[in-house]
Amino acid sequence: MCRSSSPRFRDQVFRRCSRDGFERRHRRSVTLHFACNQAIQAGMNDAQVEEIKRHFGVVAEALRSDIRQIAEGHSGIRHELREIRDEFRDEFKEMRALMRLSFSQLDQRLRALETDLSTLKTRMDRLETQRT
Repeated sequence: MCRSSSPRFRDQVFRRCSRDGFERRHRRSVTLHFACNQAIQAGMNDAQVEEIKRHFGVVAEALRSDIRQIAEGHSGIRHELREIRDEFRDEFKEMRALMRLSFSQLDQRLRALETDLSTLKTRMDRLETQRT
């Protein structure tokens, strides 16, 4: 096995590609290059190598299609989540407004009761002072 087809060397090339920021298509072509090298070393003829290349292209295109479908589904889910989040935000705003209204009404009632209690206490104090 020559150095260029060893898995260790291939991994080193991939790491270097990742580190240097190569795009995915460059990494794909490196993988195809390794596959073709191994096929040639195994004694395959040009037609068989071309068949491997064609098959590799078909598989890559199928993967691209699957990835596109996943991306579209992900986009749809994000859109739905955004709508749900907006609905919740609106409902919380309404709930806060209702609670503020309820609290302000309760506060008014409490103040009225405190005023009435204060009035009753003063009347009671007056009555007690008159009695003595």
